[in-house]
Amino acid sequence: MMIALLSLVIILNSVISVCLGEMPDNHSPKFNVLAANSNVTVNDTMETQRTICRISSDRVNANAEAIVTKVLTGGCNAKAVDDRFEALEALFTNELTELKHLILRVIEKDVNIERNSIDDTDIEPFEGMESPKPREIEQLNDTIHKISTPQDIQRVFTYYWKLTDMKEKLGKWETGRSLRSPTFYIEKSGYAMYMRFTPKYFPDGTVFVSVGVTRGVLDHHLVWPFPLKLQIEVLMKNEKMTI
Repeated sequence: MMIALLSLVIILNSVISVCLGEMPDNHSPKFNVLAANSNVTVNDTMETQRTICRISSDRVNANAEAIVTKVLTGGCNAKAVDDRFEALEALFTNELTELKHLILRVIEKDVNIERNSIDDTDIEPFEGMESPKPREIEQLNDTIHKISTPQDIQRVFTYYWKLTDMKEKLGKWETGRSLRSPTFYIEKSGYAMYMRFTPKYFPDGTVFVSVGVTRGVLDHHLVWPFPLKLQIEVLMKNEKMTI
């Protein structure tokens, strides 16, 4: 059975430059959707309906037009034609609604990425840290301790999260499915955090590991935005991948 161990190390006496904040109102997606409208013209032999719709936002402008012409012959009557045109208009409006929702989801996702982005250009991987032994993992998990680096001695918090059945997760889980760790605290009065593992973040098999800050019982006593430097390691068998 393939097993992975996610290691999170947070330096408690270091601060990095973090830029977080709300996006201005002009970045929020705005939709101006004009409802579908229909015009029907009738003469002795032909009936025509034209439907025009428009979607307008800060980033997307789309127009759609449908024209249907029906030649009236034999036993055709106005009511039958009206019923068919109403069904066509309902179908067209439903398609327009689905298109609007799809565009809205894409724009909202893009805005959320911009809103939650941070400037991590000054962050460098920790140096001088070795992979932990099984006994060290058991002793250091969910604890605060000190480590030696080439620069100085650092006071850090370490959390290990064990994942089992990695072969199945990597090979069989569908795109976007993820697993969340239990919430843990940095010290009893510290930040409430969690880890999330997504074995197939994109269809190409990209693995995504993230760390999040969630609501805690003493958030009003803490410094915001989150100021601490952290490092994630994925330990699988004898291989190590640093993120």
